[in-house]
Amino acid sequence: MEGFASHTPRKTIVPLVVAVLTTFTNSTPQLADASTTAVSLIAQYMLNRRWTENWFVWIAVYVVHIALYIVKGLWITGAL
Repeated sequence: MEGFASHTPRKTIVPLVVAVLTTFTNSTPQLADASTTAVSLIAQYMLNRRWTENWFVWIAVYVVHIALYIVKGLWITGAL
């Protein structure tokens, strides 16, 4: 039964993610929103490993989050 399973080619991963995000979400900045979630997970991993540079990653995530809130018209949430 060799040859039935194969790995997803790396070059198809990004188009697949984009297709899923544009098909199954009503968020307009879906890639930025998904990216902040992914980078937040990376920052959390860095925090768990006690790497001090995690703060730079968290700050970058928060800056993008604030921009997303402003773009979506959520001024109060962005201000918080």
